[in-house]
Amino acid sequence: MESYVLRLFGMLELVNQSFTMANALQAQGAFKYGGYEFFKKFYSDLAGPDAAYKYKTSLYLVASASAEFIADIALCPFEAVKVRMQTTIPPFASGTLNGLSIITAKEGTAGYAS
Repeated sequence: MESYVLRLFGMLELVNQSFTMANALQAQGAFKYGGYEFFKKFYSDLAGPDAAYKYKTSLYLVASASAEFIADIALCPFEAVKVRMQTTIPPFASGTLNGLSIITAKEGTAGYAS
């Protein structure tokens, strides 16, 4: 895929798409790992100390699932921009922030889920 984009649009477009993917993975990672720690403490406090110790594995599993759910939602806008940048000719946007603002202006936040 990279060689096709490189031939068709040049190095600048390849770099733009790489930055879009890097931003997406940073957002997902921040919400996934930060969210896991948040939900782990939240669910442990909710259950109480004895139940949290007894059901530690289950609590950690639920915390991980909750964090992954939130992280995937954080990833959606970046994936929407990336897919549109890769599938439109001429390129849909000049970069990540430009793409986010174009989608929001034309379709609102619902445009990230289409």
